[in-house]
Amino acid sequence: LSGKTAEALELYQKVADGPEREWQWGGGSEALNPLVRDIAMRSGSPDAFILYRKAKEEGFQVSLQALISVIRKCENVNDIVSMMDEICSDTSWVVDGNKLEIDQYREDNNTRQLPKEQLELLVLEIARKTNHAGEFGLSMLCYEMFLSNSQQNVNWYKETNEWLRNSEAPDDNLSTIMTALSGFEAPHSARELYEVVSKKNDHEYPLSSSLYHFVNSNEARVNWPEFHRNIRLLVGITTNLQNITLTSLQTELILIALAKVMQHFNNAQHPRAALFLSKQIQRKILFLSKKRLTVTTMMHSFLNVEEEERPNYALFAISDELLAETIRANRFLNLSKPVISLFHETMKREKKLKYDFIPLSVNQVLETLITTEQQDEADKLFQSLDESACTPEMFVTLGQSLEKENEWELIGQLYRQSLQCGCLTEEMGLIVLKAINEIPNLPNKLRILRQIIREITRITGQVENEWLYDNYWLLKKKLGGRYSRLLMQWNDSKTWDLFELQLAIGQFIDMKREGQRPRDEALKAILEYSRHYQTYSKLSQEFGIKIPVEKRAWRDLVLHVALEAQNFKLMDDSEFINCLVAVLRILDENTKADEFLSKAMLRGVDVDKSLEI
Repeated sequence: LSGKTAEALELYQKVADGPEREWQWGGGSEALNPLVRDIAMRSGSPDAFILYRKAKEEGFQVSLQALISVIRKCENVNDIVSMMDEICSDTSWVVDGNKLEIDQYREDNNTRQLPKEQLELLVLEIARKTNHAGEFGLSMLCYEMFLSNSQQNVNWYKETNEWLRNSEAPDDNLSTIMTALSGFEAPHSARELYEVVSKKNDHEYPLSSSLYHFVNSNEARVNWPEFHRNIRLLVGITTNLQNITLTSLQTELILIALAKVMQHFNNAQHPRAALFLSKQIQRKILFLSKKRLTVTTMMHSFLNVEEEERPNYALFAISDELLAETIRANRFLNLSKPVISLFHETMKREKKLKYDFIPLSVNQVLETLITTEQQDEADKLFQSLDESACTPEMFVTLGQSLEKENEWELIGQLYRQSLQCGCLTEEMGLIVLKAINEIPNLPNKLRILRQIIREITRITGQVENEWLYDNYWLLKKKLGGRYSRLLMQWNDSKTWDLFELQLAIGQFIDMKREGQRPRDEALKAILEYSRHYQTYSKLSQEFGIKIPVEKRAWRDLVLHVALEAQNFKLMDDSEFINCLVAVLRILDENTKADEFLSKAMLRGVDVDKSLEI
């Protein structure tokens, strides 16, 4: 209590390591008095987490100060998640350590909850730790699960601003949330939150202000407020139905909604957050269903906690989406073996469950088997499926696997099977196009390629020329320059480059007009051809192909490309920056060239030093 934690820890270690380790207290005998153990934890004992687990196993309270110390000392993210789970379930076992009282925890006292300021302190420590571990999804879930009021249809920025302004440590919490959002690939939301909260009073938020100027909002992949609405809706529904017994239909709808949110977390490469949320929602569903069932959703595996609980196979059988995302999350965590067991055990226990009913899960198992180099097992599973159980996604999964192994002829067989089952997709079509191109000495190759494209356009509903125009850069990557250009009917090698440049400029203009992001390949092609603008200007006049001719027109085009690229990660691509600067110098735009070069160097982009003047 006096702040002499080092001395307290030294005394504890001396006694704990001594010959007499039995303590008499409260009429009983124990290896450690619960209060002494708690003080050892809060003093920073190297065995803090072991002592914490011992206290929980024996059913004793833990002080807030000890819990925070354990969190700070903890290096294993699985241990952090296990503590999050225990806190999320109930915080009545956490007490104020200043009272120097550590009692046996009583189940009948579980209505007592932590005061708001203490819970905020706890959440801040957990969020900092999960940020440090790169588990940004868990950090954002931590704030949502522990501190939100579960109100729906609220403005996230406004709600968070109000909460931060009333918190004990607004700058610490704001900077922690901004870090989590940036790591979750939602930097735009991090910057916008800061602008809402700080109202340009940077001096009130020094940590957050520094972070604000560091965060780059380019290429934000996640719309956090939209994602948050889905989480809030899910948490809110299960919270607001406390006195209602769920029907089977309601349960299924909630599980589908849960799977959707899990999918977002998995897409963002945050599978632990997906599984953590799944466990909390499943726990609520089981309570609302009034069933005495257990649930771990495979959490016992990656949390590294020995539990007697096992997955609730009945819930997985209800929702193919939930089972599929659970398999996917565990695969991302390199837990392929237990998750394949989960799949087979679900099939075994739920007698009425057939492969036809769970195609998404079957596809995830196929991906898992392929990822773990069990191709034979994947083939065996796929061949055991009835035609009605096959889905387009399964053909794509197997096709991608065969593509990696250069099994071009097997891809051809798979393509014919997908046609027979009515499962051909554009993605599968692109895989087989590459396979046909790679088969050596194949007669009538161009005719076969055109036939496959006809099959693809039947699915997409596009005219062949329109599809070729939209997918030219992808075709060039798959087939190389020769066949992609022949498919475009650019048959004269003298004009290939001119037509490709014309296509790149046309796509750039079309997509800008429609408010869409231009393709990176089109922007790169324009710059690359602009290096030799004089040559192409002469050729365009010779062959009557419409592209810029005057130097001023080329300059305007390149500056438009540079302006458009500023909003994307292309500006951090050293090859793109080097090409842009070189072209601007060729076009006598040295001031602009210096500007782009200096900004790139400040961002740490590896630029060609010879381009400096």
